[in-house]
Amino acid sequence: MKKFGNHIRNFLNRPSAWLVITVFALVVRGILAWQLQDVPLSGDSLYYYQVAENVASGESFSTYWSPGLPLYEAAVIKLFGAGEFKVRLAMLLWFLLLFRLVYKLLHRMHSRMAANIALLILAFYPTFVYQSLEPLAQLPAATLLMALFFGTYRYLNGRRSWVWYIGLALGLITMFHPSSALFFLLVPAIIFLRSKKLLPVLLIVASGLAIVGPWIWMASTTKRFVPVNEANARNFYLGNNAWTPHYKTWYYGSHWTEAPEIPAAFQAELDSLQANAEKNHSSTFLKAAFTHLGRRPDLFLLRTANRSRVYFSFDSLTGSHFKPPPGPPQAFAYSSMILNGLFFIGIGLTWLAFLMGASRFEVERRYLRLSYSFILLYTLPYLVSYAHPSFHLPIMPFFILSTAMLLAKALRNKSLEWRPGWKWGVIALLFLLVQLEWILQMS
Repeated sequence: MKKFGNHIRNFLNRPSAWLVITVFALVVRGILAWQLQDVPLSGDSLYYYQVAENVASGESFSTYWSPGLPLYEAAVIKLFGAGEFKVRLAMLLWFLLLFRLVYKLLHRMHSRMAANIALLILAFYPTFVYQSLEPLAQLPAATLLMALFFGTYRYLNGRRSWVWYIGLALGLITMFHPSSALFFLLVPAIIFLRSKKLLPVLLIVASGLAIVGPWIWMASTTKRFVPVNEANARNFYLGNNAWTPHYKTWYYGSHWTEAPEIPAAFQAELDSLQANAEKNHSSTFLKAAFTHLGRRPDLFLLRTANRSRVYFSFDSLTGSHFKPPPGPPQAFAYSSMILNGLFFIGIGLTWLAFLMGASRFEVERRYLRLSYSFILLYTLPYLVSYAHPSFHLPIMPFFILSTAMLLAKALRNKSLEWRPGWKWGVIALLFLLVQLEWILQMS
């Protein structure tokens, strides 16, 4: 066993280990791509693709969806021709970018061993495997959020020329995930407090707006103001109306069209709002949501508490995509669901240990404060609209970084040199109960 541990340590410390892990990660995704080659896109993936086809053909564009992914897919279609499978393969670029960002950040901040451990987790974590071939906005958002964090971290460590990089990442993540426009407030504030200079703040905001501004101008040709997209306002209403389920707040986000279990009164109000939303889509839905919140603030608090637990539950959606027909065998679906849960719970418990003292002297406090602020700000919009476990993917790399640092410490010292106290035990138990609640709610 000791000899095996030495082999693991030696491999993880090799300069070429990242390349070996990358090859294995691509082989795993190649196997999945072969299984998915005849599986048609569905749900949001299909809608994004349809918008991309329209944009590529010059027919029309949609202001409802976040524009980043359809524009990226439209570029893929222009370069390589139409085809759902081609769009699936194009998502691998985002995975490889995330892979490289995580490695560079962790290698610089901690050690090569920790960086390679993080790559191993990303390589085999089922959700990241699936999202590498599913044209959804979560993986690009994860990549761009990490890019924004990396740029901010580098600036705070003396690389002042990175203001352009920060602005580029800020603009792109807003295009792919419009609620991330909140980072236009956070990141410039952090930079200003650190540098006490206004110029880098202006450069960051200007370069970010140079990405987002042309889209907002183009969307204004619809004769109404569109703050990047219109789906967020509708989602806020779907998560905050008189009929929104208290736990499954996301439910009407995917079941709002003529499903038999949808209340007739809700369907009637939704149809009425849609009919009146032609001139100002966002304000129509926001007004309806805030009217309900004014009447029942207690339900908002209850749903927010539930949303926070749902958001930090393990993602069972990945496995459900593999149920036949026409995908892989059903056993693979259930095994991937279980494996996904084990990955998430393991990372969650390790991160709690990292948070509660096991990380002592492993990483500078500046990194911790910055990462926590990024996690909280990205999560906030989901806590007030509606939440689902699949939405937490973009912040998972931050938890994976912490997990990798702790595992590297344990491998290096052959001991974690930390004993969980009762506080960790209580919080860990609550975390496990949240996972159990999710299983019971979805069974």
